[in-house]
Amino acid sequence: PKNAAVIAEIDGVVRFDKPLRSKERIIIQAEDGTSAEYLIDKSKHIQVRDGEFIHAGEKLTDGVVSSHDVLKILGEKALHYYLISEIQQVYRGQGVVIS
Repeated sequence: PKNAAVIAEIDGVVRFDKPLRSKERIIIQAEDGTSAEYLIDKSKHIQVRDGEFIHAGEKLTDGVVSSHDVLKILGEKALHYYLISEIQQVYRGQGVVIS
């Protein structure tokens, strides 16, 4: 998607580091010592706070979650549930109930 959300690849604590040019720098530090770094445009709305614990797959920014990211980070089963949930939202928006 054009306005794709940035989602966390690992569980961990959010830390904000020095910005780099026109990008915010977010680092997620896992309990096992590994970390993941994200450079996010300052034009995007960041949804996490410094010191917050987040899980893999949670959105760091506003936007649409890419199904490719869900598959890569959370796996096939999570993608299955994500797609069903998105399809059900479309039908519910039209007043159609499906199970």
